[in-house]
This record gives sequence, structure tokens and C-alpha cells, in this order.
Amino acid sequence: MMIFIQLLPVLISLCCVIAAILLRRSVKGSVRNPVYTQAVVVSKVTQIGYRHHSTVEQSAPVLRYMTEQGERTAVYQRYVPEWQYNYHNGDTVQICYDQKNSGNFRICHDQSDVWKSNLLLCIAFGTLLAYAVLWIQYH
Repeated sequence: MMIFIQLLPVLISLCCVIAAILLRRSVKGSVRNPVYTQAVVVSKVTQIGYRHHSTVEQSAPVLRYMTEQGERTAVYQRYVPEWQYNYHNGDTVQICYDQKNSGNFRICHDQSDVWKSNLLLCIAFGTLLAYAVLWIQYH
């Protein structure tokens, strides 16, 4: 039991690294056969949502892009609070859409999960560094 307690910081760090890698790999989301293309932000859609027990105005971009079947205009399914929304009309973004269902798409290099992954990596390496310093000090 003492060995488990001594190795607990290493196990926590390992779990944080695995979670960070899984967050980085899930960027494509539910797009199974991705086709990459450029899309233009045409407008935005707003709705009222609830976050932390208060109402917040949330926005999502409306994108126009070319598929193998022709031009398509669709609303991005990820709504963010108005203060986090950073797309402007006329911006070009890279997207990946499903080859079989062109309405199913994700914005590539969407930074919403990257900061979570970076935070998990910082926690993991900080825990390992603190563990190494304490191990050297007491052994």
C-alpha cells in the first residue's frame, strides 16, 4: 500500500498525459471520412443558452464551402458564448467534412480543446517535477 501511495503522483501524471493526448486526437470529432477544404464565414447564428445557472447569448458561425456535390451552407454545431466568439464575416477557415454526409463538419484547428490539453500537460509535468524534487530531497 505504501508503494501505491508513493507512486500515486506518477499515476496521476500518466492519466493527465493520456487525457491530453486523447483530447488532441479527438479534434476531428465525429467526422469519419474527412475531406479537407476551405470555408468562408457568411454570418453567425445566436441563441440563448444556460451556463453556470445564468443565461448567456451564444453564437456559432454559418459557413459556405464547396463539396463534391456542390456548394453548401451550414451552421457549425458548436455554440460558444458571445465573448469567446472570434469569427468575422468573410474569414476563411479550414474545415473537414464527412465524405458521405457533407453536412457533418468540424472546423480544423479549433482551439477550444487545445488549451485544455495544454493545461493537462502542464499539470502532468509539474506534478512529475515536484515529485522528482521531493524524491531527491528525501532519499
